Amino acid sequence: MTSPRDEASEDADAVVVRLYDAALDPRQWPSALAQTARLVGGVSAAYVGAKSGGRRAEDLKFAYTTELLGEALARVLIEERSQRVRTASVCTGRLDSFYSMTADVDIDGVLDVTFAVLRPERRRPFGSREKTLFASIASHLTRVGRLQLKLGVLRAERDALLESIDHVRNGVIFVDRNGRVTFSNRAAKAIIDENDGLSIEQGRLRCAAPDDTKSLRDQLRRARSGKGLVSREGLERIGVSRPSRRRPWVVTFVPCGAARSGGRVENEEVVAFVTDPEVDVVPTAENLRTLYALTPTETMVAQLVAGGIGLPEVAKALGVSINTARTHLKRVFEKTGTRRQAELVKVLVAGLPPVTDAK
Repeated sequence: MTSPRDEASEDADAVVVRLYDAALDPRQWPSALAQTARLVGGVSAAYVGAKSGGRRAEDLKFAYTTELLGEALARVLIEERSQRVRTASVCTGRLDSFYSMTADVDIDGVLDVTFAVLRPERRRPFGSREKTLFASIASHLTRVGRLQLKLGVLRAERDALLESIDHVRNGVIFVDRNGRVTFSNRAAKAIIDENDGLSIEQGRLRCAAPDDTKSLRDQLRRARSGKGLVSREGLERIGVSRPSRRRPWVVTFVPCGAARSGGRVENEEVVAFVTDPEVDVVPTAENLRTLYALTPTETMVAQLVAGGIGLPEVAKALGVSINTARTHLKRVFEKTGTRRQAELVKVLVAGLPPVTDAK
């Protein structure tokens, strides 16, 4: 038969597991704290963090609480921290109209964490058994806090990366090892919204033509396994036909996140870059002036040439003679270090930023 002490120990272990789960997924903090409160005879609990040394409400970084404990009381935990001993040992006392047990931990000089359980004054103060149970749980706070801190940094880095990818000019689509789309940047969403040959159905990429869908999924599978057909540039790519009869989308596959499975290397995700060959990307006037110090007229000439316009059409667009247009073009050649129109177009396109500033 299991003794009450053993049962309490098992319950405490279960609570500790919930705390680590909450560090991984902050949405679980309220239920984890409620379970902690029940175990030690409390009615509410809080897990509060502030910048190291902070004692003011504005220093609060996060406050996870049960439903019965509001953020205002959580802020009091931070403000009164200076009155408690900075240690992982448990302090008991009163907080507002509650009896309290608190544990304070300094996480690597970056974060001050306070863990607290409370119950109303109308009930008796916390006893030694409850304090012992709480202390056994609180002993894990340093590791829980470090895990949460590291994950917070990783999440911030991930969010910054995804935000930067959102500015990439071409479509960028992340596909996991199960073939499901996990992220699409702004350009990719616009392509999908066109519904012109590429779509996402039930979380998976799909093409309008069944043969293209088969080819796309074969390439995704090959990219994950590292056994794909590779082009001379070292990347796998296919063309995806479009019902509009415009030129096919070009989809390039890049494997990433390699992991071992059953003795062989598999890629956790594949990134699909979608390019629209129908889009004529012309350098902006601001970029041309900044990179090559072109005058307004020279900038117009360079943009027209980059867009595939011949010299007679350039002269007509500017309302000048062909000789004047040729003079302007010669100055553009000099400033860009080129000699022919084809070379100029190559240089101007190469200077295009790979990202856009569109919101």
